[in-house]
Amino acid sequence: MNNTASILKYMSEMDIEMLSLILDDTKTYQEASKEVFIEKLKDAFDKFKKENDNNLIPYPGICGSEECDNMGCKGYSFVGNTSGSSLDLIFDEKNDEVHDIYYCHGFCAEKPQTEEYNSIIIDIGKDEEANYVPSPNYLYQAQLADKATEEILNYSNSCISKETITYLVTKYESLYYAVPDKFSGIVRFNTFADCYWSMRNLNIFISFEEEINTAFDDFSKTDMSIDSNLLNWLITYEYLAFEMLNILNFNRLAEDSNYLIANNTFNFYVSCGEFKKEIEFAELYQKEYLAILSKYELEVIDDVLIYDDNIDIKRLLNYVNDKNLKEPKKIVHLTDFQICNWVPLRYIAQDSTTQGGIRLNQAHELFHQDNYEDALNLYKEILETRDDFHEAWIGLAASHYMLGNYDEALTASYNLQKNWAPPFITNFSKQCELKTKGNQDN
Repeated sequence: MNNTASILKYMSEMDIEMLSLILDDTKTYQEASKEVFIEKLKDAFDKFKKENDNNLIPYPGICGSEECDNMGCKGYSFVGNTSGSSLDLIFDEKNDEVHDIYYCHGFCAEKPQTEEYNSIIIDIGKDEEANYVPSPNYLYQAQLADKATEEILNYSNSCISKETITYLVTKYESLYYAVPDKFSGIVRFNTFADCYWSMRNLNIFISFEEEINTAFDDFSKTDMSIDSNLLNWLITYEYLAFEMLNILNFNRLAEDSNYLIANNTFNFYVSCGEFKKEIEFAELYQKEYLAILSKYELEVIDDVLIYDDNIDIKRLLNYVNDKNLKEPKKIVHLTDFQICNWVPLRYIAQDSTTQGGIRLNQAHELFHQDNYEDALNLYKEILETRDDFHEAWIGLAASHYMLGNYDEALTASYNLQKNWAPPFITNFSKQCELKTKGNQDN
């Protein structure tokens, strides 16, 4: 009984069991099997129920998007009776029999609008479509991702140590970069990617411990009652604040708790004591930053402490109008760990399966096995045939650096700066210059 009236009835009642019974097993819905589509509907119903909806009101309408092949196709907007949230679906029907159902991004229907309008989406990944044939590599990576996800999720509802975080990030980094990303349309690996990324975000805080110690040391040794000293300190370590301030946005596990919730979805949490320096630096920086803005009666905007990694800009200088204040020559000390992480684990561009891409991956693998000499030679060979390989220049610069060839590393960094010079490469070049000068002095 796959007719429109029955489907509308059970959709309105959010009766997933009856919908599963009446939808045709032999048909696909939004290009997915019935089983997959039913599971997606169940997730959508769960979202309505979390918003205290107990039934959905169907409003007829059509696809109104001029950019869509389904423009003009009829369907229904199912609106939650309490929340006002809606699920917009096209019904492909003939003679009162539904042949297909699929989500519509540009649906138009006469329905009540609420202030907090929310559209609930049904999204089918490429690998969830009924005609998708997984490759052997896909199946192998799926097994690895499942095992990795299981291990990482073992730390849900428990306090995670810094050692554990670094261990998990290091162990599964190559897998993370090997599996398809979310923009590929492949959704099989999303859970692994999300839980891994939660650990990686935490590891960012850990990777700056040395810089935090230096910042505290500079703060304690300088007379911060002199505004120019404080301003120079704030400007010097603003790059570090870009990374650290987010830790202050973590919620506590409970009121007055000594634990921070690092991820609500997976319930990862960390000890405030173990991240004491990171928290203290973020609090100190924010306190002094806002005090300076207030003292000079500078306008504080909502995103004054929100930073964009892609913009090389000193925000504080935008707020301080003091011609006598000179921006210090900031020399950021890059650790060997950061320089090694600069080299990708895998080359994942579209041409990664070409001979050049395969050789570049071999060079990256040698580099991350600490075989810098062989990696260096392979990077050189690659650049002899193609000198625009950005990642090969990175590998060459890092290999020279790790081998102590600072002058050669500096030369390679100049090639990287021809078309683009982000802060990391600029700092790397400065560090190579100092290392070269130090060798000459000795």
